[in-house]
Amino acid sequence: MNLNRDFVQAARLSRHIYALELRKILSYRVDFWLTFIGTVAAEFGIAYFLWQVIFQLQDQPTVGGFSFNQLMIYYLLIPGVINATQGHTMHFISEEIYTGSLSKYIIYPTSFLHYKFMAHVAFCTVGLSQLCLLVGLCYVVLPDAFPYGISPSMFLMTTVALVGACALYFLIACCLELLAFWFDNVWTLMVMLKLTGRLLGGIMIPISFFPDWSWEGVRHSPFYLSLAFPLECFLDRISLAEAWSLLGMQYVWI
Repeated sequence: MNLNRDFVQAARLSRHIYALELRKILSYRVDFWLTFIGTVAAEFGIAYFLWQVIFQLQDQPTVGGFSFNQLMIYYLLIPGVINATQGHTMHFISEEIYTGSLSKYIIYPTSFLHYKFMAHVAFCTVGLSQLCLLVGLCYVVLPDAFPYGISPSMFLMTTVALVGACALYFLIACCLELLAFWFDNVWTLMVMLKLTGRLLGGIMIPISFFPDWSWEGVRHSPFYLSLAFPLECFLDRISLAEAWSLLGMQYVWI
């Protein structure tokens, strides 16, 4: 009975924190959407012109297993995937450590990390809505984006992978942010995490362009599993058996 009561209380607290953080995020709607649209336009524009030149020089229909349209879909969806997995993790703990505001959580009826995780989930939920918007945009701009449709099994796998990626990236960021108790500045570490994630996570370039000897290692790294893995599941670029194997590795990292 006590266990059920504790679970219900924790669920209510989680829902309250989630709703509170969601209202904070959406309180500046114009700035929020302008930032998102600007990011999508800039990253997609750079990718479009860069790969257009590469395909012209290669004079081949596919490069690295991607056609030009497939690569454009990949890069169009990447900002949504990043927001749906990374949320807002820059200085989300270290800033409160440096300013001393961490002590306010002493009077909160829940743990500090529980509060921060639910705030992270709120950010990722908004990122997920942006990802859904980008998928709809793919259907409009590129009608042949998904010629075989989206299979229910891979859609379910993508959803589970996104949940795992959200939790995994939160834990990685926490490990670095909590170093603020001992270091004067962890900003450099967080920048290194983002840059490493963009390179090894399949954000700058898909991992199919990596050398053969590094491919398996990169696929089983926490960077790929917390970033490009859900996207490749959604685009059906990996088999269901491989997806289950990588999903197991994702939860091993967690």
